[in-house]
Amino acid sequence: MPSFLAIVALGLAALSPIANAGTLTSRQQLTELSPYDTQLLSARSPESFSLPVPRTNAERLRRGLGPAPPKRRNHLSRLQARESPTPCTPTPGVISVQITGGQAGFLSKTLDTSGKYKFTTVEADALQVAASCSNPRTLTTLVCTFHPSGMYPKLQMLTVCLIPSSQNGSPTFPDLGLVEGVQNSITNSGPAIPSRDLAAGSFHYVFVGATVHTEPGAIGLPGANSISTAIQNNNLAVESSVWTLGDNGVVTPAWVNSDGTVAAQAILYISSTSTFTVVGDAQQYGNLFGVKPLATWTFLQGN
Repeated sequence: MPSFLAIVALGLAALSPIANAGTLTSRQQLTELSPYDTQLLSARSPESFSLPVPRTNAERLRRGLGPAPPKRRNHLSRLQARESPTPCTPTPGVISVQITGGQAGFLSKTLDTSGKYKFTTVEADALQVAASCSNPRTLTTLVCTFHPSGMYPKLQMLTVCLIPSSQNGSPTFPDLGLVEGVQNSITNSGPAIPSRDLAAGSFHYVFVGATVHTEPGAIGLPGANSISTAIQNNNLAVESSVWTLGDNGVVTPAWVNSDGTVAAQAILYISSTSTFTVVGDAQQYGNLFGVKPLATWTFLQGN
């Protein structure tokens, strides 16, 4: 049986943690807690209840803070100018022709027996075209077929269009283009110029006919066309993206030479066949084939 002193000793030992707790620091008392208790206390600490950052200077002043620094803006934050998404619709029309010292008329929608586009005085017989709204405005040889909606496709150049229920140009070669002259290989007394080039000092010429499509800036290469088909000569070079449209509506040819250059060019009228040819030197051409009058082409917007 334990003695009285032993019982008293056991009682004091049981009370010692409580007595010692009063002498521990706050950090020492926390070390005596379980990890779970420590997490609870940390979650309730003042640092876990931070106030939201004030967004306005008024809020900052109420809390005794200074005003916020100014925001720096750069060009990326500014609204940039953008093009209008409104689509541009090419304008339909015809090509009027004014022959120097002669009559006025139109570029015909029909070809002669040699595959060249003709001159006509009847507007109803004029070739139907469409002028682009690009800048500068141009006349392309790309065919413009009508969509089911009846609208022209969004082209960048002036385009020959096939009109429903009527013949308009060549059904086989729909592009309004230029075809190398069959006599360009003749040697003349002027400077040596490639037979497919137009330039000052050369009589070289190209006819206005119906061709396959060629890209803008492409040099003349043999290609299918109405003139080659008519005379059975498949070695003639063609170009179709060669027409530009000035501010006054004047249509100007721009045949691209073999070196990529474009010389000044003029449209001549051949009265014996009512057709047209494009030359780089009208005087040299006249010396060989006889003087021909100039023809001015102008785009006329349709009603």
